[in-house]
Amino acid sequence: FPVTIWSRKGSLNKTGFTLIEITLAVLIFSIIASSMYGFLSGSDKVSQRAQKEIDISQLGWAISERISNDLRSTFIPSPIFRQSLPNSQLFLGEDNGYSDSQTMESQACDRLTFFTVANSPNIPKLNKEEIVDLSQVTYYVIPGKGLFRRTKYFLTACSLIESDRYRETKIASEVTALNFRYFDGEVWRDIWDTASMRQPALPIAIEITIKSIVTGK
Repeated sequence: FPVTIWSRKGSLNKTGFTLIEITLAVLIFSIIASSMYGFLSGSDKVSQRAQKEIDISQLGWAISERISNDLRSTFIPSPIFRQSLPNSQLFLGEDNGYSDSQTMESQACDRLTFFTVANSPNIPKLNKEEIVDLSQVTYYVIPGKGLFRRTKYFLTACSLIESDRYRETKIASEVTALNFRYFDGEVWRDIWDTASMRQPALPIAIEITIKSIVTGK
């Protein structure tokens, strides 16, 4: 604020600010600047947190959609075809787990194996259309590495070397835990094994739970 400084004669000499007023002004400005910085910093953290939540939600949706697409085409192979396969390989949902070395928490590490119809990458497209193949698909988590999908091809594999019959793909390195539950029409089960059934059958519904390293959800 401007103040008036008088000369000895009482006449107006000059105007200016006192040291106290300048100090107060600097102090007030510092408080306002500090508040604004805290507000902006907090807003940025909230924005980053929200973006991480969105990213992990999109990742979870993409993984669930990938697994669901395979499961929509799952089936029990005919008795003639499965003569060379153990029943446990027809549809096997294993309930596994491991202890996280960092958090020391128990994490779900389920493994699901089933037959489905999937596009074959081993042979070229015909008239720009994907060639489908009878495949055995397995989803599993390797601790510290993420979620993987392993595929074994059968129909187009007859002209392939043994190493080309299998393909392992990393789906997402952020996934730390994977849990499946299977509904038989009455109760939800943690395990589904066709080897224990007199007549191999598929579950009516499957629940998928995914945990990521980003948010722990």
